[in-house]
Amino acid sequence: MLTLLFSSLGLLLLPGLLLKFAFADGDLTLISKKHVKREAIEGKVVWITGASRGIGEVLAKQFASLGAKLILSARNEAELVRVKSELKGKYAPEDVKVLPLDLASGEEGLKGVVEQAVSLFPGAGVDYLVHNAAYERPKSNAVDASEENLKTTFEVNVFGTISLTKLVTPHMLKQGGGHFVVISSAAGKVPSPGQAIYAASKHALQGYFHTLRSEFFQKGIKVTVVCPGPIETSNGRVIIILLFLQKSNAVDASEENLKTTFEVNVFGTISLTKLVTPHMLKQGGGHFVVISSAAGKVPSPGQAIYAASKHALQGYFHTLRSEFFRKGIKVTVVCPGPIETSNGTGTSTSEDKKSPEKRVSSERCAELTIIAASHNLKEAWISYQPVLLVMYLVQYMPFLGFWLMDKVGGKRVEVAEKKGNTYSWNLLFQKKTKTN
Repeated sequence: MLTLLFSSLGLLLLPGLLLKFAFADGDLTLISKKHVKREAIEGKVVWITGASRGIGEVLAKQFASLGAKLILSARNEAELVRVKSELKGKYAPEDVKVLPLDLASGEEGLKGVVEQAVSLFPGAGVDYLVHNAAYERPKSNAVDASEENLKTTFEVNVFGTISLTKLVTPHMLKQGGGHFVVISSAAGKVPSPGQAIYAASKHALQGYFHTLRSEFFQKGIKVTVVCPGPIETSNGRVIIILLFLQKSNAVDASEENLKTTFEVNVFGTISLTKLVTPHMLKQGGGHFVVISSAAGKVPSPGQAIYAASKHALQGYFHTLRSEFFRKGIKVTVVCPGPIETSNGTGTSTSEDKKSPEKRVSSERCAELTIIAASHNLKEAWISYQPVLLVMYLVQYMPFLGFWLMDKVGGKRVEVAEKKGNTYSWNLLFQKKTKTN
């Protein structure tokens, strides 16, 4: 009887939900919030990159009207001064700070800018860092994009953004917390034909920032990733909804580690793909089988840079398939969780066998990979629990999946440092985890 009652209620509610979704301009969780929480912004220090035009300029105007203390950054200082002069609010325009910034200047070059930013409002630090700056990408398909375009896009959209985050986070931790607002893109979630390199860079940001939050959430670091579709910015009106929800970590990873990881995992893989694809097209088609990782789908505390690189591959290869599928190019992205290998990282030792950690054998992983490719599956996940459960939750119930990872993220980093079981169910329930 109860089953029938609930089924009937669901059928009654479904048309209304579908109608709401059809006319929505944001995801359903977002639009359900309706209003900005002014008390979360008023009097807070908000640093906006890419603030000289477009979304960044409009964000500056809305933050100013909500009573925020603003720091505006971009390369064009003259345009920043113009934006400042047009702001109105409790602290605008008089107390608005202009701080020129070039995200491609490297980590050493950014250190001085960060030191300036955290001292512009004495005793206040930086409460929000809005990552809005991005490289203006030329349109080209996944194969024709130049190596220069690939590296320039990642230098600004990924390396610069991550380096700036690494430098700001310690200051936020000292003051008890802070909030990163990342203007990503719909291209960071779905295939984006004509924008493969840009999509790869935005997928990389997804991997890094969701992992950052998972690692430091318990210490007061919040992350909101915003994924806009096409936005009208040059003329007419721009509508932005402001909403703020509540084996090294993401901050301690070196710049060398960041660039080396992307050089191999992303640049090398994409360059090889670009060179092979024309030959596949000449012969009427071909199939790329990409061994990504569960870290390319979900937050991976302790592996932020690696996760960023694997998210980047997701963005590139799903877009490549979308662009060339009708010309015979197939792509299967395989996302394994922990795998037992014969040598090197992941070796199964006698100590490992005593732990509750359970890894899929390399033989089984290979078997499932071939099954996925032979059936032309677009994506395949290979893992035991609890990793597989987390992947499903993040994919289909992201609010619950990210909440879960935020709870265990810091603990997982601690366990990894002690070489303990980082895939234990105990982490999910916050029980004391044994280490080896």
